[in-house]
Amino acid sequence: MVTRIMRDNITDLVREHLRSQFPALGRNQPQLEAAVQYVASACTGLLLWWLDNDIPYSAEELYAIFRRLTVQGARRFLTSA
Repeated sequence: MVTRIMRDNITDLVREHLRSQFPALGRNQPQLEAAVQYVASACTGLLLWWLDNDIPYSAEELYAIFRRLTVQGARRFLTSA
């Protein structure tokens, strides 16, 4: 239940962020939603891995890892629409 709530909240935040960063994608909703699901799943998976395994990274370090892994790929995908 907690995992579902966390995933839903992350998905909503990612959707809001991507809509604000790529306003022209309003016409390409399936591509936007694919990116939302990809980024939110990656974030949720990384957070669960970090918490479940007591990984010795700070939240800032984990965020930097997440950004390095996801930002460029999502940006390229969304700008190729």
